[in-house]
Amino acid sequence: MHARSRTPRRGRRGLLIAVSSAVAAVSAGTAIAPAEAAILYKTTYPVPAEATNPCNGEEVTLSGTAHEEAHATYNGDGSIHSTFHVNWSGVSGSGNLGNKYRAASTDIEILNEQVAYEQTVTVTERFVSQGSAPNFTVRDQFHITVNADGTLTSSHHNVSPDPDCKG
Repeated sequence: MHARSRTPRRGRRGLLIAVSSAVAAVSAGTAIAPAEAAILYKTTYPVPAEATNPCNGEEVTLSGTAHEEAHATYNGDGSIHSTFHVNWSGVSGSGNLGNKYRAASTDIEILNEQVAYEQTVTVTERFVSQGSAPNFTVRDQFHITVNADGTLTSSHHNVSPDPDCKG
C-alpha cells in the first residue's frame, strides 16, 4: 500500500526557489544590503490532502487550512539565513471505510546557505483516527541542488508512508 499526497507544496517549493533565486542574485552581485531581513512570503491556503492508510488500506480524504511564512536575511558574505514555518489548521476528513481522521503537520526549518549547496527537508504529517482505526504517518521529503551560479539543477519530492499502526 502506498501513500499519496496531494498536499499543495507550492510554499515549500516556493521557498526553495525563492532562496535559490536570492542566492543567485547575491552571487551575481545584485545590490542587497548586508544583513537585510525580508519576508519572502506569508500566506494561508486551503489544504486538500489524500493518503492511503498503510495499516488498513483505507483511502483518506482531508481538507483544512495551511499557514506558511518564510523569512530570509541576506548577509554581506553572500550567505543567506532563512526560516520557514508551516502548520495545518483544522485539517480533518474521512476515509472510504467510514473512519474519521484529523491531520497534524507543523514544520519549522532554519537554513543557512551559501552559493552552491544541497538541501534535504523532511516533513512529517500525522493522521490521527478519531475512532478505532489505526493512526498513520506520511513523510514528505524534498531535495534540491543549487550550482555556484545559483542555478537550481535538481529538485526531487518523495512521499512515503510510515505504518506505525497505533490508535
